Amino acid sequence: MTNGSTPARRLSDAEVKQQQSLQAVFDPATAFKRIDDFAKWIFGSIAVVGTLWAAFSNSAFSNLGPCGKVLFATAILLIGLSLYFVTRTLEPRWVHANTASRESMLAAVDSNLRARKKPLLTAATLFATSIVFAAFAPLSSLFCSAPKSPAEARVQLGFEIKSDGKATGQLSASGMKPFTPIELTFVTQTSNALPLAPVAHKYADEHGQATLTADIPDVTKFNHNLNLLARWGDSADSAELAHQQSIPVLGAAPNGTQPQASK
Repeated sequence: MTNGSTPARRLSDAEVKQQQSLQAVFDPATAFKRIDDFAKWIFGSIAVVGTLWAAFSNSAFSNLGPCGKVLFATAILLIGLSLYFVTRTLEPRWVHANTASRESMLAAVDSNLRARKKPLLTAATLFATSIVFAAFAPLSSLFCSAPKSPAEARVQLGFEIKSDGKATGQLSASGMKPFTPIELTFVTQTSNALPLAPVAHKYADEHGQATLTADIPDVTKFNHNLNLLARWGDSADSAELAHQQSIPVLGAAPNGTQPQASK
């Protein structure tokens, strides 16, 4: 027994094995190996996840909303930063130590491990955050989508003239508001642009689309002085057909023509 100190005793075999196991846990070589293995795991995971994200971005990035695109782009940025810090973790570090001094070598090992700790933790945090951001990108698009611009009304006109001189005008419309009124007729190319009966009327369907035809018995008597005219309103409540589009009916000879579309 010594002055106020715990008396020394012989360790049992079990305690000796436990002591050796604890020493192995805190062995510098084992610590370096754990750090390198974890850093390499992050590096390999980034390569796999990055490949999957590249494939996803090619097929689905354009379908993401504004918030989703920001989150996905941020996730890719975080992946790049994570790669940088993983590289910093794995890079060799030079330390000065006296190989003849155990304390000097232990201090050098401790300094090296501490220097690797911060970039390794940063890389792991950035990698995990990037996965969370990428996972939330499609979900955020449901709650933060760009306002859809109203579809622009598109009207295409064409006509066909048969051998007997009968002409059939054709209209194809899309991008209109549902149930918008539309009419199609042949008109003379005079200053008054008189409509020639009959005038065909129709309403766009619930998708804003419509097809319409109008006939005239004989175009030859107009000596090419003939247009095909389409008129439509702004919406189902339009009292006036404020928009119009026309094409000249050319080649009105009884040899027939190919349908034409307006620009």
